[in-house]
Amino acid sequence: MSKKTVSSYDLLVSPPEVVLTLLAQGINEQFKDLQDNYSILRQNKDELNSLLIPALPRLSALYMCEGKEDKAASVHSVMEMATQPVKEWGIDYFAKDDFLYREIVLIDPETLVPTLESYELAIEAGGYGEDQILERKYHNQVRELVKSARSRKDELYTAIREFIVRHPLATSREIEEWKDNLKFPRARSMLTNFYRDIPSQWTHKGLVHKCSHCDGLLKPHPDKKRYPDGICVVSQCRRKGVFPKTDEELVADDLKLLQNQLLTYWVGPGLDEIEIYDAAFKAGRDATLYPYSDACDISLEDFAVGIDAKSYSSASLLIKRLNTSIGRLVEYDRKIIAISDELNDKAGVYMNTLRLQRNSAAKNVDFMSVSSLIKSIKSGKI
Repeated sequence: MSKKTVSSYDLLVSPPEVVLTLLAQGINEQFKDLQDNYSILRQNKDELNSLLIPALPRLSALYMCEGKEDKAASVHSVMEMATQPVKEWGIDYFAKDDFLYREIVLIDPETLVPTLESYELAIEAGGYGEDQILERKYHNQVRELVKSARSRKDELYTAIREFIVRHPLATSREIEEWKDNLKFPRARSMLTNFYRDIPSQWTHKGLVHKCSHCDGLLKPHPDKKRYPDGICVVSQCRRKGVFPKTDEELVADDLKLLQNQLLTYWVGPGLDEIEIYDAAFKAGRDATLYPYSDACDISLEDFAVGIDAKSYSSASLLIKRLNTSIGRLVEYDRKIIAISDELNDKAGVYMNTLRLQRNSAAKNVDFMSVSSLIKSIKSGKI
């Protein structure tokens, strides 16, 4: 990048990092507005969210500072760009090797829901609270629901979260049996709303292709060569590879699909959580999934070991979050953060970022890949 291009950023109202944060906040808030109003996005000041409005011209200014064609003039173009890593937006600054957030995707390309990292980036500046994201709304609903069960609240919380992670797709019968087995009538109506009918455009002529890896839905994709059975709607599953459909003959009318927010925020991160828990259980360990209403993801021997699984594509964003707080993981004797295998690059950059930059709240945390953690659990080293 030339010195002229670098100095031109001084003309911006806000630095490029701030522009990206403003955009993440605007995207998250705009998504909430669309969900609440059941409307479509139109480019006028009366309908665009007040946080998104100032973010768009600031993003345009970035292109102009670099002498590039403005790709941010249309909010629809920006939303499409946001489904790709920011390093691919055609902005030199975002593509720099030392730009911390170059790998971040703000909108999941399949569910069209703001990603967890978009959410984390948005709240990093403390601009607004967690309740503005629908995932938090679902989480709060479950917490409030189980709280009324008193002595059973932890058991119910685990049962609800575990079923959801293991069943991104479910038959009506499976859902009804789940609700019956909970033996908690107050949960019935709320849990029903967690699932919805499968959009017809996500089916294969009325049939459903189920992912053989996560049991999620494989929606049709134009690239038939790469995705002959469809592409999985669970983003973390897509990162792990391209998986074929199961051999089952599934009719769309017989199935329900989780709401997009739950697919993105609960099922995706839950893939590693379930894998670790199942391995520990099979190894004969005293393992608990989502203990004490989500004190951590998996515990071993009660408070001896606490494990949280993380799948952030940006190690820098993750360690910033953990240095601020590790939540209730602090209650455990040994604290482990398990990182998805696909993020554990051969050069060790991801893990080194976490280990070298940990301080404050994260100073006593161990970082391990999911596969190495499972190996250690099976061997009894953990």
